[in-house]
Amino acid sequence: MRSKFKCGLGSLFLVPVAMALVACTGITDRSTPPHGSYKAEIRRTAMGVPHIKADDWAGAGYGYGYAQAQDDLCTMADSFLTYRGERSQFFGAEALLLAKSVDGVYTADPKFDPDAKMYDEITHREALEQGLQVADATAFSLCMDNRMPIIVFNLLTEGNIARAVAGERIGTLVSTPAPDRGVRLKSH
Repeated sequence: MRSKFKCGLGSLFLVPVAMALVACTGITDRSTPPHGSYKAEIRRTAMGVPHIKADDWAGAGYGYGYAQAQDDLCTMADSFLTYRGERSQFFGAEALLLAKSVDGVYTADPKFDPDAKMYDEITHREALEQGLQVADATAFSLCMDNRMPIIVFNLLTEGNIARAVAGERIGTLVSTPAPDRGVRLKSH
């Protein structure tokens, strides 16, 4: 027998919206722990669906956020990188520093391909054409459109952050050259 109650994914998104509305109404829950120490129990089904049990709304919100972070950490990291690219552009930075666990941009993943060669310099366009995974697509295209150079370097090498900030040449420089002023597009 089929259930008469039809529930789509849209109702799944109502839970965090309801939590946010309750939080915005100013209703105080006397059982909210002081200093932001929240408690929630997260159990997952065999399919990985999280079930959150908490004593109050604050704990439920904490559990929901924690479960989302567990499931979508890569997406969140990509969004953070996109934000960093936008912030670099807004504040007038000279380059976006991208710290990774490898020394720069390679022809292939050096962890799996011992013959991979590291680039000293590459353009945004060349990286796209070769399918190199420098950064998430949104941040990368934002940097390319705004001619924001990206310096990819190894975070695990001691002193690399200071060298990158000081302007030393480390890792790989990903940049877009300025357009040739002599070339003009024909207007129709």
